[in-house]
Amino acid sequence: MVLDEAGVKPLLRASSEGVQAESNLWDLDNGASSHMSWQRSKFYSLDEGVTCRVKIGDGSAVEIKWKGTIVFKCKNGEERTLKDIYFIPSLRNNIISLGQLSEEGKQVTIKCEYMWIHEEEGKLLMKVKRSANRLYKLILKSEKPRCLMSKAE
Repeated sequence: MVLDEAGVKPLLRASSEGVQAESNLWDLDNGASSHMSWQRSKFYSLDEGVTCRVKIGDGSAVEIKWKGTIVFKCKNGEERTLKDIYFIPSLRNNIISLGQLSEEGKQVTIKCEYMWIHEEEGKLLMKVKRSANRLYKLILKSEKPRCLMSKAE
């Protein structure tokens, strides 16, 4: 891992480091303007017509390849979708924007060492404990959605 001058892990992957292993780890970020992932394999669908640039935390601008949807499996077996996620291959981490979640109707509450995110109907979506370095990180396993349909005659 390469650290910058201040000893901080950079947001972007250095090309000389090679390919990073697949990860189910997501950072819940209050400063991020949008959901973002560097892992194409996580996406259920991608709109390849969306390309532009976005400014990230260190002030640099990175290229957005596409925008898409990822489906996650909850602990209770239900599936939930996270939409409008930017695919940015040069990123180092997967990021969930708390601002974007709140725009989607989710309620974000932080108290003491926990963060709770509730759906519009009040159902608890996730409860995340703050890490030692004051970050909220979550392991989310992406799924390929299944549609089971039956018809009674």
